[in-house]
Amino acid sequence: MLILKLINGADFVASYEVLDYKQWSGGFYYKLSIVFKDSSVLFAREYVDELQHHRIKRTNRIN
Repeated sequence: MLILKLINGADFVASYEVLDYKQWSGGFYYKLSIVFKDSSVLFAREYVDELQHHRIKRTNRIN
């Protein structure tokens, strides 16, 4: 939940709302609406899948 860690308590964020959240064995997905102090809005999403993460780590190893 990297995005939430970055914006939670940030002084430039006025508010945020979780628009969608799905969780399954080994992963999750969420979509946010982030409103900044200057009234601009950003829609962001994060997808984490533990199986995909392990495959990427094995592929990126340097021998």
